[in-house]
Amino acid sequence: MGLVDAEGLVVAVDGALCLPSGATYSAVRGAFSADEEADVREFFEEKVLELKPLRSGEARVIEVDEKWRYLVVTAALLHSTAGSVYGSDQHQAAIQRGITSAVRAAGQAGLASISMSLIGAAARLTVPQAVSATCQAIATCGASSVVVRWCFLSAEDAAVALAEARRIGLRAVLST
Repeated sequence: MGLVDAEGLVVAVDGALCLPSGATYSAVRGAFSADEEADVREFFEEKVLELKPLRSGEARVIEVDEKWRYLVVTAALLHSTAGSVYGSDQHQAAIQRGITSAVRAAGQAGLASISMSLIGAAARLTVPQAVSATCQAIATCGASSVVVRWCFLSAEDAAVALAEARRIGLRAVLST
């Protein structure tokens, strides 16, 4: 799958809208030429919009094609409406529920591995907060046979994640 060897790509969405997050596009951007980027965006939106609506924390696995074998779509982002204000604790809880559901859905679908970017750090949370929510979610799925390949756009973010994973006792390997 793209530049990361995994069977499925985790796509975080606001379940009410089912639009992929900016982090999803950033994570896959390097795998495509500039000409292909618009097609990738359209492809994600078409496949993911078919799932609308998803309950908060719900995840579904959809088979796609030979390049993206599976998308693991998870409602890990809160739905913002006019006047709605969410605190960082609420965003962290939503991300944790969404990632936990994504790992479990991948396991139930028989996927051996999934890839994901850092969810929530672009606008909602600080990097340490997003990392903590993700590490807690992965720890919750401790007995899962699904390998999570967590991808980062910066070495600094990867170092924060590695330190947090080790702090809470997750087996983590940093590869480049």
